[in-house]
Amino acid sequence: AHAESPGEAAEANAGEERVQANGTPVANGPSPSHAAEVRTPSPAPVSPPLPASPKKQPSREASPSPEPMTAADAAELKAAAQEVVATSTPQPRKRIERVSQFWAASESSQMSVREKEFVQVWSSTETANGWVYGESCDEPGRVGWLPVWVLQKLPDGQRWMRAIQDWTGAEDPMVSVKGDSMVIVWTMTRTPEGWSYVEVESENGEFKGGWLPVFCLTWADDQ
Repeated sequence: AHAESPGEAAEANAGEERVQANGTPVANGPSPSHAAEVRTPSPAPVSPPLPASPKKQPSREASPSPEPMTAADAAELKAAAQEVVATSTPQPRKRIERVSQFWAASESSQMSVREKEFVQVWSSTETANGWVYGESCDEPGRVGWLPVWVLQKLPDGQRWMRAIQDWTGAEDPMVSVKGDSMVIVWTMTRTPEGWSYVEVESENGEFKGGWLPVFCLTWADDQ
């Protein structure tokens, strides 16, 4: 019997390894134990980069209550309201505010408001006595003066804005909104990719923060 030398054994093993690496069995030789399976990875879905959620900002102190309105004050404010309407451009600067409590008007120049309803206030009409001219967001034509203190105060850099379309967030930290709903927008978080950090209120009154495309909002930089 021929004794296999160490060199011959090494050469045979090397040949077997080459065959196994190629995945082709040799006649009368051992088959490869497992052929390596190579898969091309699927490309990951690409979405706009989202910055980290901003830190919560401290709330501002509530504004002082307006001085009591006399008949003379009411007449003066009514005249001022008529002047505002007469001299304003077709699209005066307005901002959306939320009413924090019920308030009943005592003069025809004033507007009664309900808790949690939304109004558009005319930014340039706020008086030193604590009144502002506004209009209902839900009832066109209902306008008048109301105290500033009945409006919810948001931290600096946050504003209420209206969503103009439905949008479903695909994943966290995105949020979903319904068209014609109101959301709190963190105005300083608007990104070049077209996102902004917002807070959306649920039916039970809880707020969820996340990112929303700017095209879903009636954005106004000069509100």
